[in-house]
Amino acid sequence: MILFLSSFCGSISFVITWIFKKLLFSTDYLIFFYRIMKIIAIIFVGPVILPILLIFNSYIFYKKTNLTLDDFTYVEQYSGLKEMKNLNNIDFLAILTIIYLITVIIIFVLSSINSYSLKKSIAKYSYECTDERRDILQNIRNELGISKHIALYISNAIDTPCLIGIITPQVLIPNINLDIESWQLLLKHELIHYKNHDLIFRKILEIIRIIHWINPIMYYWINKFNELGELVCDKITVREESQSKRKLYAKLLLKFAKNIQEKSDVAFFSSNYEYHILKGRIENIMETKCKEKTFAKILITIGITLSCSIISYASTLKVLNIQNDFVSNVEEGQSTLENKNSEFNEYTTYTFPLTSFINAGNLDTKGSNSIDFTLDATGELRFSPVSLNQGSSIRISVSSDSSSDTFRAGIIDENGKRRYVISDNGMVAKKFTIDTAGDYRVYFQGKNTNGSDIHLTGTINVDY
Repeated sequence: MILFLSSFCGSISFVITWIFKKLLFSTDYLIFFYRIMKIIAIIFVGPVILPILLIFNSYIFYKKTNLTLDDFTYVEQYSGLKEMKNLNNIDFLAILTIIYLITVIIIFVLSSINSYSLKKSIAKYSYECTDERRDILQNIRNELGISKHIALYISNAIDTPCLIGIITPQVLIPNINLDIESWQLLLKHELIHYKNHDLIFRKILEIIRIIHWINPIMYYWINKFNELGELVCDKITVREESQSKRKLYAKLLLKFAKNIQEKSDVAFFSSNYEYHILKGRIENIMETKCKEKTFAKILITIGITLSCSIISYASTLKVLNIQNDFVSNVEEGQSTLENKNSEFNEYTTYTFPLTSFINAGNLDTKGSNSIDFTLDATGELRFSPVSLNQGSSIRISVSSDSSSDTFRAGIIDENGKRRYVISDNGMVAKKFTIDTAGDYRVYFQGKNTNGSDIHLTGTINVDY
């Protein structure tokens, strides 16, 4: 669910950005919008990776080491895979997750093989350039303030100049004859790709595309990102050039616009773009006026930022609500009533693997523990585990500020089994007797549907 909502947020943010671009289209804003697109890419590459890390992390079990001194100290060391228990009714989630991740892995492997094969085939028919074009490249590199060494190779496997390699960048040029001015423009274009970190961002977009393979808008986004990147490189390349050199640059673009294969990790000077894209690049090249408006940029930035923030915030809240409702339904469906004669009926269930919680610290096993804390409306708070023998007991006596508050209070054993009671008029008074020696956590879980936090005060007595 988090992955799909993250994909939705990314798509909406892109659509909002593109609407702003269309409404205020001007070649003066190309660089500005390209930076906005990069920011969106960075923002949304995190949410698409974090859920996967969360999924793996949720299946980690922990080994326990107990150190007993004058003051009780508990140490946990995490390793291995967690065993799934009593979650048969949500197997479909595991199946969907596995299918999704397998598809992602397959796409990633195929993409990597394709990229590696392309580079190997190009390298096989390439050799280092040692003529005056190498000096032209180094002069432009110094002019642009690029300190990293960038090698220049001639290749018989390509028909247009291109930039490859993130760690060891190389500019490849076809084995053709052109005049000095043409090579200056072509090489400057490729070096601007490097200076703009375009290969890095194209790799980031490739990761997003692989994770969001099911979202068709992502493919359109990547195409527009690459298109905008070429327009920006064109604009910077000819920014200080005369009209005659701009015409030469446009002719070069048309010359190379054929028989090119587009790859995500290669920055080509030209490609087999559609007619309207080539037309747009040429119009951008020939544009000489510059009317940058700082105030308009500020308004656009504020509008995009607020829109993306509102969408992300709303989606995050929705995810949390869905997850809380789902977990509650699972727990309620698995709960069994153990003691019908008790004033506070005791229930048993099992910990949901993805349940998040706040650690409340340690409990003193030698007496009474006074507690005073605020629990999130639907959040969970747990104390560190304590080692108890059979026959020991934990007595929980707490109350909230409001009698309308609803929460659970109970204990969790080392296998994830929960024993709990539900508050009555904002109060809980329950003694839990330990049947099996082991490690136990005291926990509290908010169940307020009105969104109000729960302030709890009282005592927890551990009879060791």
